[in-house]
Amino acid sequence: MEEQNIVSIDLGTSKIGLTIARKDGRTAEVIYYGETPSQGIARGSVQNVRKAAKAISEAIELAEETIHMKITGAVVNMPKYPITRKSSIASMDRDGESCVEEGEIDTLRQNAMDDCSPDDPESEKTLIAIAQSYSDEDTFQMCEEDIVGRTSSRLEGCYDIYIGKKKSLAMIDQAFNEAGRNCGTKLFPALSVSRSCLSEDEMNRGVALVDMGAGATSISVWKDGIMRWYDSIPFGGNLVTKDIQEVCNVSESLAENLKKAYGACLPDRLQNLSDKIIKIMEGNTVSKTLQVKYLSKIITARMIEIVDAALYMIQESGYADKLNSGIVLTGGVSNCCNLKTLVRERSGLNVRIGIPGPMFTCEGICDGISDQEACASVGMMLMARDINYANCTTAMDSGKGDLSKLFDEITPGQEAEAEAKEKTETVQQQQPKTVEKPKAEESPKTENGSKSRAKDGDGKKKGRGFEKLLSLFDTITEEEEV
Repeated sequence: MEEQNIVSIDLGTSKIGLTIARKDGRTAEVIYYGETPSQGIARGSVQNVRKAAKAISEAIELAEETIHMKITGAVVNMPKYPITRKSSIASMDRDGESCVEEGEIDTLRQNAMDDCSPDDPESEKTLIAIAQSYSDEDTFQMCEEDIVGRTSSRLEGCYDIYIGKKKSLAMIDQAFNEAGRNCGTKLFPALSVSRSCLSEDEMNRGVALVDMGAGATSISVWKDGIMRWYDSIPFGGNLVTKDIQEVCNVSESLAENLKKAYGACLPDRLQNLSDKIIKIMEGNTVSKTLQVKYLSKIITARMIEIVDAALYMIQESGYADKLNSGIVLTGGVSNCCNLKTLVRERSGLNVRIGIPGPMFTCEGICDGISDQEACASVGMMLMARDINYANCTTAMDSGKGDLSKLFDEITPGQEAEAEAKEKTETVQQQQPKTVEKPKAEESPKTENGSKSRAKDGDGKKKGRGFEKLLSLFDTITEEEEV
């Protein structure tokens, strides 16, 4: 049986995350995860087709070279902004004797989508319909699992309809075509991210998922296992970088490195780090000094604006007082030190950092698979597994990685020559060697095991925590001569 592999590509503003997983029934084993710089993409939407196509090609080619497979298709994420929400109710009459089937539920959902058409059909398109509840002549407020199998004479469903821009979807296809690649199924962003970092218990008890990316921040609210609300705001971590660039009068790349290495909220909570002075060098002279506490004040001001906007969206959903599981933060911006404390103080709710949960195994190049940035790509992979979307790769035509072809090319004459060479090397190895002075031992390097499991987002491991933040100090010195 031919091996089935799933490929998912997260088109982000600052990076492209690509996941490849081997599908075996209901199990998934990640064999590759990689991140490459993004360009021509903002808030999940392609802004420049050629730049985006180049970034997509680089991400795919790197993966192909690593796993020695040809990627033929992939699932991708829909743009997270702009998306509008509408409500729709659809109903149908039945004979009242036969059981409600799933096909009737699908028909009811399609009727709801048809009845709630976009305001501007030429530029907008219905993305998805999320069922909120079902009712019949006897019972109200049922979920889909409860309504299927009942004998009802009348069936009614309430749906949230989400509408996006046709151009945004078309430009994703155009970028993949420009790159000479096939773009497969497009998945709703909130569903894919929640699939990887929210537990079933959290979605039932009530939780708000805040996905904080570089270009946009999206908020989805879950209760009783159903997504009750989704909205997004068109700003994210990139604004923090621009603030540092303008206030500190530094280049954009240096501002980004400063944010990653020293970025933190709540300057009064930084303890010894707040007194640290950053020296920015030009050649051999110090051109500027910057106190970490001052940098933290710049970052905190923008983070408060983003957090308050997200909390306003949660309040607008009508479920702010029903979030028994609190708030889950994910996305690259959630790496910011003390951000969890800031959100907890301003919301009064429990807050944790969301990372991909233990729903898959890993074998191969999987560095970063347990970080917040991987949630979208991993979630799409899991959704593709659920809908049985696979066969995204084929073997390389060149036979790269196939050792049997190498052995077939050895002739008998070459084999005899190899044996003679081997005997000569054996004799040389028996000659006395000069004893060299032993070198100082290097510090041991740790390696990941051949198989690992992504850890649950219980707050104990946060992907890139404070220790990783401090470890990036050297990066600035090397890249920007700070």
